[in-house]
Amino acid sequence: MPAIVNLFSFLAEQPGFSETVTFDQLSQFIGLASSIKNDILAAQPPTHDPNDPPLLLAPHQRVFLTQTCNIPLEFIDHCWLAVREMVWRKTVEEGARLNDHQFEAWYTGRDFQLSGQTLWPPTQQCTNTNCPSTQLLRERDGIFPVTLFTLRNGARATYSTYLTCGGM
Repeated sequence: MPAIVNLFSFLAEQPGFSETVTFDQLSQFIGLASSIKNDILAAQPPTHDPNDPPLLLAPHQRVFLTQTCNIPLEFIDHCWLAVREMVWRKTVEEGARLNDHQFEAWYTGRDFQLSGQTLWPPTQQCTNTNCPSTQLLRERDGIFPVTLFTLRNGARATYSTYLTCGGM
């Protein structure tokens, strides 16, 4: 069976899902979840394998997605289970990340400190050669509001993160 048939069959198993959630809402869910992949990863324990999507989203991520995609909260977990592999493999192109078509979603994201342009460190592991830790950098030492200046879209309100290593 083609993958799309499997996806829709799985989604239809949740009573009321097919009658409530549209394809556009599902597509927006996939796009927004892909944009906050680092945020999803940061909410996981340091031992989580970054190549595997988590089974559950953090509560604030669930509420963000229900508000921005207009999908009832009762369907968010089922929706995530259906598309999490797709979300985890999806790459977000720079132009798409800074596009205004999801501006309203990112305005809502401020309540949850989520943004499609959040600045993350370029590496997921400690770069100190003397550090014995093999765990990923996940201990968020803070998320700070910043202004990102772009050539294409001007100034954007977003966040910058600071991750620390628990090994040293």
